[in-house]
Amino acid sequence: MDISKDGPENAILLAISSVLQGTLSVGQLSELLSKIILDIEPDGTVETNATSVAIYNNAFSLQLASVRNNMNIRYSALGIQYPIPPFELYAKRLIPLSVIRTIPKNSESQVRFDLDKIAVYFNKELNQNSVNGSNS
Repeated sequence: MDISKDGPENAILLAISSVLQGTLSVGQLSELLSKIILDIEPDGTVETNATSVAIYNNAFSLQLASVRNNMNIRYSALGIQYPIPPFELYAKRLIPLSVIRTIPKNSESQVRFDLDKIAVYFNKELNQNSVNGSNS
């Protein structure tokens, strides 16, 4: 796999790399990777709550647009043009989708008939291919 190439497997690698790195320093990332290795060695699963929480927090706070922008800046500085695979499709899968706000408000018992739109705000980006005029 290669994050500088297109394709779903490369997008998944970039997503995993982004989630693991999060906002961690190199030393913190090394420590997290060591904990993951020790945890998965016996049975292939992460069972330590602190490790799971660290991965979840990294995924939750991940700024996908910033990751893509930083990669574009880095590639440009190196004078190379690589495609950045669509890692956004995979990076936030650890975080359950939830509605954080609606207009009108969630607590209203009925939707007014004179609205020209209803706005729904989620805690993470949706795959645009999964949204149409009648459902998401």
